[in-house]
Amino acid sequence: MLVKSPRCSLLPSANSYYSRKRVNKTMRNSIKSLVSNFISDDRGQDMVEYSLVMVLIGTVALIFVTGLGMSVTGIFSTVSQKLEAVSSAIT
Repeated sequence: MLVKSPRCSLLPSANSYYSRKRVNKTMRNSIKSLVSNFISDDRGQDMVEYSLVMVLIGTVALIFVTGLGMSVTGIFSTVSQKLEAVSSAIT
């Protein structure tokens, strides 16, 4: 019967060194492929472009409506002043 001698866990064996090296190389290749796939993937690009266009349209509409509101306020103020003048002239 053969009995294996216990290995010392503090000293790495040659096989574990090459095994770690192979795992590190595999991990590096996996990370490289993930990064290159992420950079070359343009599926979300259309959604980002549409979102930017919608933000631009919303900003322009907000500025336009704010300016239009000021103009309408001025018109109602003028009409109110003229109605008050007519009302005071009648009484």
